[in-house]
Amino acid sequence: MIHDMWFDRFKNPPATIKTGFKKMDDVIGALIPGCTYLWTARTSHGKSSWVSQLVNNQAKEGHRVGIISLEDSKSVWASRWMSKVSGVSLGKIRDNVLTSPRESTLTPKDKSELEKATYESYLDNVFLVDAKGAKITDILRIMNDMVVRQGCQIIYIDYLQAIYADARNTRSRRDWLEYCWAMMEKEADRLAVPLMLTAQLNREWEGNPLPSMPGLRNTEWMGAAEQKCYVGAVIYRPYRDPRLDQQERNDRFGELLINIEKSKQGENVAIEYIFDPSRSVIIESV
Repeated sequence: MIHDMWFDRFKNPPATIKTGFKKMDDVIGALIPGCTYLWTARTSHGKSSWVSQLVNNQAKEGHRVGIISLEDSKSVWASRWMSKVSGVSLGKIRDNVLTSPRESTLTPKDKSELEKATYESYLDNVFLVDAKGAKITDILRIMNDMVVRQGCQIIYIDYLQAIYADARNTRSRRDWLEYCWAMMEKEADRLAVPLMLTAQLNREWEGNPLPSMPGLRNTEWMGAAEQKCYVGAVIYRPYRDPRLDQQERNDRFGELLINIEKSKQGENVAIEYIFDPSRSVIIESV
């Protein structure tokens, strides 16, 4: 096995894709083809915004990125990137672009910046499929199509628990999701691309006293999630933590923590970011 790995090394695709965040990349390194990276969070803690930021970073570097969206529509994803690029808030885009307003609230500058955003060529590197209600067989087919036909070098699936289970499926929800994980990981290994999975946390951690934080063990219907991924991290936004009083939540409105709880060849560490939810923008804190 070691002999084959050494002498076949030049046949393997180079691991050059990174997250685009220096602190994160220093810990987990370049993304390894065939390995699974898990990003798990409670609803509204910034899970999809984190994905859109990573995709934005990677597309800017020239990587072709595929997203299989099992929750949000194409227009929602498009509005996130439009806001990032233009600087116009998601609220204005929602009220003036995603719908037809009776009276526009866009300024001439807003309109100019939004139009410029439509010509950002690096976003052509992003391939998104609205796959709400998709079965595991559909997802595997889409993964294959993204890599073989579109040339995608990395695949995102948002999110694990939204994979449709046929009513005739006799497995428990947990067994079913573990089976889906194994099938997607096997396909990613065959296609030689890193697999980025997002997942939901359950609410159990909210009953634990502070300063305890949510962990990979709280991944909904996936009690052994930390054993399956190559890198596993919890996305935590204090503003959404019901255990904190309202004043502290307001004071920490723009704070986002990515707690790397498992990294097979790195360290376990929490990295702080600054999150602007109005524009779906995440940047590293100084």
